[in-house]
Amino acid sequence: MRSSSSEHYNVELKDNSVELTEEGIELAEMALERNDLWDENDPWARFVMNALKAKEFYRRDVQYIVRDGKALIINEEWNIPHNVLNARPKYAGKEAEIVAQAGQKYAITISTNMVGRGTDIILGGNPKVEGRLLSALTREAPNVEVDGEAISQKVLSKIKVGSSSSALLAKAALMGW
Repeated sequence: MRSSSSEHYNVELKDNSVELTEEGIELAEMALERNDLWDENDPWARFVMNALKAKEFYRRDVQYIVRDGKALIINEEWNIPHNVLNARPKYAGKEAEIVAQAGQKYAITISTNMVGRGTDIILGGNPKVEGRLLSALTREAPNVEVDGEAISQKVLSKIKVGSSSSALLAKAALMGW
């Protein structure tokens, strides 16, 4: 099932692939000043195919990013949790929290369009933000019974937050829990 074709390449929706036509190969070789686009010692064919895949199948800053003029595809099959920062004003509050915790161990933060923002990433996360989140959560925590015993706010306020729960605290604070 071909979804799209042009004189330079064909798009195959079924398997998310693109294929250069003979005219497309000739045009790419001419534009890149190469005799053989598929030369094993020259990576241009891979770059051309990745650019076409990005154009046809992916959304910028979601499935791929552009860094130093190169399109880099984000591998979603690995299912690695990550945050993407685009420096857009409407997401400023959420992105400020993401940046505050971007230095946490195992945190993956992909930032685009951040040039000239003066953003500091503190290794280990931002302890001030963690403290505010923990304080806000324990202040509004009700008395809870576990196995018939009341757990008061005093006990909850002594809980230490490790790096693995910081992201959950940030999410809870953003959602107003």
